Parts: sequence; structure tokens; C-alpha cells
Amino acid sequence: MIGSWVWEVGNLAVNRIPDPVDYVEMRRKTFGADLTMSLALLGPDNAGIDALPREIYATRVVREMQTAAADYACFTNDLFSYQKEVQFEGDLHNIVVVVEQFLGVDRWTAADVVATS
Repeated sequence: MIGSWVWEVGNLAVNRIPDPVDYVEMRRKTFGADLTMSLALLGPDNAGIDALPREIYATRVVREMQTAAADYACFTNDLFSYQKEVQFEGDLHNIVVVVEQFLGVDRWTAADVVATS
């Protein structure tokens, strides 16, 4: 997570809005999605881990579901925190800003694109 935060600071220092691919990959890290999902598997007597055979967790399908869940959480957070982070704090690291810049659309259209993705 720390490396992703350093990446964000570097972008802010040069006023760079990241491209969508870089942003999405780094957003999972800045959000702490891996840590959150690892903690979600823990429970009394490791009930979360033992719910399925361990080899299931290593499959591509489960990894892709985890990635989709992380992206959903990250994008939802960005949609709801846009005004605070972008308008009030001047942050550039928000999927709405990234889509707005990449597609050359206004923020409302960008927010609609993110919300329907």
C-alpha cells in the first residue's frame, strides 16, 4: 500500500492525472483491497477460510471475482467521495476524474460511465 501512496504523491507533485489502466491497478492497492479480503477470510476458528477447499481460492475464477469486488468497492468509494476529495481537497486520484480526462467528457457523464461500469 505504501508504494501506491508514493505513486499518488508523485502524480500530485506534477499535477498528473493517471491513465485508466494505471489508475485501476493502483487504486486496488491504495484502497487496501488485498488486506481487506485477507481479513474477511478470518473469523472464529478460521470459518471464512474453511468454507471452501483452499485450492478453490487459487483458481482464476475466484481471483477475478475478488478483483471485481475490489473494483466495485473502489469505484463506489470514488463516486461518493468525489466532492470531498476532488472539489474540496484538489485530489486527482478519483475514477471520475480519470474517466473525465481520458474520454474528454464532463464530470456528470464521467460519473455515469463509472456508475454503469
